[in-house]
Amino acid sequence: MKQLFTLCIALFSLTLVAQNRTQMEEFRRQQEERMKQFQSRQQAGMDSLRERQNHAFERMLQQEWEYRQLLKTPDAFENPKPPSPPCRTKDDKPPIDKTPPPEITIDPKKPPFPPPPKEAEDFGAGLNLIASTFFESAIYYPDVSKWPKVSKPFNQKAIASYWKNVTAEDHTEFLGYAAYLRENFQLNDWAYFQMLNKIAETSIKDVYQQEAFLWFVLVQSGFDVRLMFAEDELHLALPFDQTVYAKTYFVFDNERYYLLRPSKRTRLYTYSEQHENAQSILSMHKLTKVTVPDRQKFREFSFEHRGEKYKIELPFNAPSVRMYQTLPQLDLAYYFSEPADPRFDSEVQQILAPYLRKFPNMTEKVRFLHSMVTYSIPYQTDDEQFGYEKFCLPEEVLLYPYADCEDRTFLLNYFIRVTLGLETIGLHYPGHMTMAVRLPNQDEFEAIIEYDGKQYVYCDPTYFGADIGMMPAEYRGINPKVVR
Repeated sequence: MKQLFTLCIALFSLTLVAQNRTQMEEFRRQQEERMKQFQSRQQAGMDSLRERQNHAFERMLQQEWEYRQLLKTPDAFENPKPPSPPCRTKDDKPPIDKTPPPEITIDPKKPPFPPPPKEAEDFGAGLNLIASTFFESAIYYPDVSKWPKVSKPFNQKAIASYWKNVTAEDHTEFLGYAAYLRENFQLNDWAYFQMLNKIAETSIKDVYQQEAFLWFVLVQSGFDVRLMFAEDELHLALPFDQTVYAKTYFVFDNERYYLLRPSKRTRLYTYSEQHENAQSILSMHKLTKVTVPDRQKFREFSFEHRGEKYKIELPFNAPSVRMYQTLPQLDLAYYFSEPADPRFDSEVQQILAPYLRKFPNMTEKVRFLHSMVTYSIPYQTDDEQFGYEKFCLPEEVLLYPYADCEDRTFLLNYFIRVTLGLETIGLHYPGHMTMAVRLPNQDEFEAIIEYDGKQYVYCDPTYFGADIGMMPAEYRGINPKVVR
């Protein structure tokens, strides 16, 4: 009897558990349904708001546009760089090797193309997807060749009509797919712009129609970009969180808007107000966090230090470097302080650690890294190597056979920070850039830079034959601009 009672209790408990589970599942189903309804109402509200914003913007575009003067940013280096680096004595001139260093090629490698992932099919179900690449990643771009075009000659009426035509079509799926690609590849603002530019180039032949396409998508993505025109030109103008050198720009409400394509004109028309949704400025930060494939190339560092010869190979990732090559010329501080790809950090730390352990203190470790950069990379100005001024992120420096003062500085600064963790500052002199580092025994050195209540040892990777703490005579008594 007792066993029967226990069995009844157990069955009753199981029934209650089953009922509770059923009720819980029903409650969860109802909650999910309510959430879907809420999200649907939210999306409908957002679509309605976007539609109102688009109509208001269209009306504004029909109004009179303003003529804006185009300006040119000055060079980051107002004084020309010396054709040869400073040397401590006439005997310290760097050896001249008539055979240039071997060129490292990073021609893009075409990846295999698997079918689109399920997420891509879900987001782009109604889009015609084209197989292509994005810095060696297999990617499927939407075909936008049938999008509306701006009629010629270009004027505010033609552009307002383009906006009306393109917003009359439902591009929600395209914008959702672009957002999916952005999240999937962890694109920062500049890489997102590069992706949209690749979509435009893949489907639209005319460069001015590409500009119109980019304008529409970036405005819908929330960026404060503008379109400018002359009768035979259309130009996208973008604001950045950096100064962009060697580019044309115009000023609106104290903000610089840069043209990435050259214009034949000195003035262009643009509209007076902005789309309510277009508020964000494009950021160049976090470019090194973008997801790209691993394809290593190697740079050899051959040099002598303290009477011992070294030959060290450091890897760099070719797809990452190809992405960095797309950057326009930015503030020196960007290249000096922007964090590198964590994969590059890890490789550099692991490879250099055994060499650095040989030295008894931080000063000797810095001397080793200083020799490594100074004597492994031949000096050549950017004008000689590229035909124009170009700044490089540290990982990109490894690609090129030569480096001038600022790129040597970016690389040495990176090595010191990522392997030793020491505090550094950049020093921008007329026609020259170098750096300084905080060391525990800095009283032993003659060239000391004081900044923000701290002292730093002058450390110049372009001063051949000199130790750290030695400064070329031409820079003594000059107060440099500090770069951080």
